[in-house]
Amino acid sequence: MRAISSVSAKPFGSCKVAFDVTLVAIALVLSLAFFRGIQGLGIGTVVSALLVGRIVNLFNRFVPFLAAIARLSRSEVGAPEAAA
Repeated sequence: MRAISSVSAKPFGSCKVAFDVTLVAIALVLSLAFFRGIQGLGIGTVVSALLVGRIVNLFNRFVPFLAAIARLSRSEVGAPEAAA
């Protein structure tokens, strides 16, 4: 999710919601195809798919030190310099 978020320049939480909803939809289709009903897909799964990414976006917006920590982990400190 972090790679998709970086490449698309979209917030991580928004990418997570899209990905999770896609997975839930695939699970629903497979469940209907193989079991002729909804099996193993509860309301908690659907709510989680819709809300977790939005909560991540809120944390990223209102708790700025988390973004600073994330930037540190993606920095190139200690990376070898390119030969000229």
